[in-house]
Amino acid sequence: MIPSFWTAVFVSGLAAAVLSGLVLMVLALARSQSPVAPINATSQWLFGPRVASVGDVTVAETGVGLATHVASSVLWGGVTALAARWLGAERTGSLLLVGLGVAVVALILDYGLLPRRISPGWHLVLPWWAVGIGFLALGLGLGLGAGGALGRG
Repeated sequence: MIPSFWTAVFVSGLAAAVLSGLVLMVLALARSQSPVAPINATSQWLFGPRVASVGDVTVAETGVGLATHVASSVLWGGVTALAARWLGAERTGSLLLVGLGVAVVALILDYGLLPRRISPGWHLVLPWWAVGIGFLALGLGLGLGAGGALGRG
């Protein structure tokens, strides 16, 4: 696989992690919650649902949550890069659609098919509509990141 593929994986995943993380922080603040609550909640796969009550930045909850959020975003960046290659998507607009499609798949897997314990945990601190906005931001980040790495216009 050519370097631009791996560049797309990491740029797409990191863009998705940053954009969705920022959006989740803003959504938490809008609900008068700690901005790190959604990231801490992502560590629920290890610490259980009690992390929903952790509003401070901690080495354990925030560190594990952030590492999990970035790693899963890079994984979805890989899916985005593979889907873009398979579909022949090269333009920024089509890559954006691929990223949004991958985010829909991620949402279905994370909140429809997989056990709730290994979901992102955002549902522990945010309402369903905000979780949806978080996945929308993930998809936009995936597509924009892939567009920056692979896009040709």
